[in-house]
Amino acid sequence: MTKEVNYLLEAMPAIEQKSSEWLNWVGQVFIFWSDNFGIDEGLLKVESQQISHFRDLLYAIELLLDCKEAAVRLPKQGWVELEARLLTV
Repeated sequence: MTKEVNYLLEAMPAIEQKSSEWLNWVGQVFIFWSDNFGIDEGLLKVESQQISHFRDLLYAIELLLDCKEAAVRLPKQGWVELEARLLTV
């Protein structure tokens, strides 16, 4: 089991990876929990609507980060305020 945990930790996508990479990794974590802890897979299943909302959230954050990298005229304080408003809505 230690090897599997190490594999999952090594396979965890970098923060700048696309949301699809993160969703794939989360799926691997669900399988690990199910296989190694005898947890009923039904308890780990998430409804498709919840997955869709999570995917949308990851995509929105990804777009925000892409915009932040591309923007050169908005000062740092402006980004702090914008992020605070966008990520709390």
